[in-house]
Amino acid sequence: RADGEISEQDRERAHAAAKASLPALNNREIIHELVVQYTVDKETGLKQPVGMIGNRLEAQMLYITAFSPHLRNLVRAVEAAGITVEDVVASSLAASYATLSKHQREIGVLHLDLGGETATCSVFEEGALQSVQVFPVGAVHITNDIAIRFQIPLEVAEAVKCSRGTVAAEESAARRDAIRFADFTSDIPTVISRWDLAEVMEARTADIFELVEKYLRRTGRAGLLPSGAVLTGGGAHVPGMVEFSRKSLRLPAELGFNRVLDASHELARDPAWVTAVGLAQWGSGIQKQN
Repeated sequence: RADGEISEQDRERAHAAAKASLPALNNREIIHELVVQYTVDKETGLKQPVGMIGNRLEAQMLYITAFSPHLRNLVRAVEAAGITVEDVVASSLAASYATLSKHQREIGVLHLDLGGETATCSVFEEGALQSVQVFPVGAVHITNDIAIRFQIPLEVAEAVKCSRGTVAAEESAARRDAIRFADFTSDIPTVISRWDLAEVMEARTADIFELVEKYLRRTGRAGLLPSGAVLTGGGAHVPGMVEFSRKSLRLPAELGFNRVLDASHELARDPAWVTAVGLAQWGSGIQKQN
């Protein structure tokens, strides 16, 4: 415009220019188009440029994509169960709505979801999602390591991990603590120390946090997120996981919980359910920002 005022049309053109600059997606679909920040002339970190005066408007965007065949198969599987799909939401976004406070998203936080087969890292700063990375390793791989190391069935390994597993254990005490596999299945008389189990679990956990640390270094945020790391997912239940995160990432760390549920709700303190609760919240159209 002649008076230099930025309009909604200018904002849309900036979005279109950002999207046009994307490389070929090659069998990937965009499921989220998120604004990281706007820049008007040389003023950065803006969230709403419409109405401002300037000569040049830039938009820094974050696009979250999914592999098209996987996405179609997921939708088809849900529809085959008789459920209508209204939208597809990245789990990292859904979980963040249920777990992170507005203050955490503003000053900088890592949300680390330790799922069964994946570990998902999401970095928020200045109220916006800055980057997302999914690693193909999770709590299931810890179970597999236990099964291989002690030559026990997977279901027994999972039971041992959930009931007696730990990381960041105190060695002398853990060596005195015996685990009898006969307590989980009658045909395996083997007895190990809790320290033996912790060593196996810590090895795989260290691999996961090494990937997370490299991701933070690559994005320039290693050791620089004031709100630290918020851990969710079934893997976050493991005793010592928060302490292990604190030492590995050199950041404050805490166990995430469902902020959108009443404190008395049975799922409020269960980090394994934050994505499901976040999806329900997203679908209801209520985006509660604490």
